[in-house]
Amino acid sequence: MASLSTGIVAQSTGSALEVGQKLVKTEFLNQHDEAGSITANTRLLIFVAGGGAGEIVHEVLEKRGDAYLTSNQIAVVADVHRMPSIITALFAKPRMQNYSYKMFLIHEQGEGDSFPRQAEKVTVLQLDQRKIREINFAGNAADLRALLPD
Repeated sequence: MASLSTGIVAQSTGSALEVGQKLVKTEFLNQHDEAGSITANTRLLIFVAGGGAGEIVHEVLEKRGDAYLTSNQIAVVADVHRMPSIITALFAKPRMQNYSYKMFLIHEQGEGDSFPRQAEKVTVLQLDQRKIREINFAGNAADLRALLPD
């Protein structure tokens, strides 16, 4: 991966983002190696940091597709840095390229550390002009669906 990602960090020095903190404009590459960014228009940010959470997101988003994410101003970010790079390159990334939706990928250790997380749960950040309005966690597909617009 090209070193386009700058990491998302809070404006304060805390280790994890909190309500009221603002994201810094961040650019990533998605699973197709296309550049994109978390913009001021992004309303929801879905963050995935583990295999179980990834399965939840895929179950919910695969049928909805990229048009759903775009029309609802939702970004998906997956921290895959713990996956061995050979596994990412040979198996995971090619599989992700077949997804009906795009997701930004974090490959470098530390770049995803500022995202709030709970084990095996999906993090959903409600944003307004990159400012966090609400932090939620979804432990299953039904919980995630309840946090997303119809």
